[in-house]
Amino acid sequence: MDYLKLSESGYLLKHDNYLLTGTLHCRIAPQLIIWIGTDNRYDHRDCVLTSLSPIRRYKRDDLKDWIEQPQKSILAYRIDWMPGEFEVRLKWQSGHYPHASIGNMRVALFGIDLGEQVIPIGSWRNVATISIDEDYKITINDMIGYINGNAQYL
Repeated sequence: MDYLKLSESGYLLKHDNYLLTGTLHCRIAPQLIIWIGTDNRYDHRDCVLTSLSPIRRYKRDDLKDWIEQPQKSILAYRIDWMPGEFEVRLKWQSGHYPHASIGNMRVALFGIDLGEQVIPIGSWRNVATISIDEDYKITINDMIGYINGNAQYL
């Protein structure tokens, strides 16, 4: 039986002037994935701070639907993908140690691998500007992305 499709935020989804229908459950990969270096002794995931500007809803995903045993070096977030433009910013929390050897993060958004980047401690680094059009065309730093684009990395 087909149902009206909803976003994770509860909004009806449409294409042109038609409401989208489908099965009740869709398996959509988290839209933001961050790989961090690790020394395998400590879990540094709580040292990573994430911000969306302007403010947009997002939540951390435990990846249980994707990875049998989530690793200490992977963070994932589900982002409210309603139309609009926003920036994704990252920084290391003050006190993160050892930043000299664990200071890089590799970032993927909506299927676009932005590569490994040096992220500072204590100041925000803008890693991506995302635009989602009314027809759900997604652009990340002038590259085309997809709602379920990150599934290829999981």
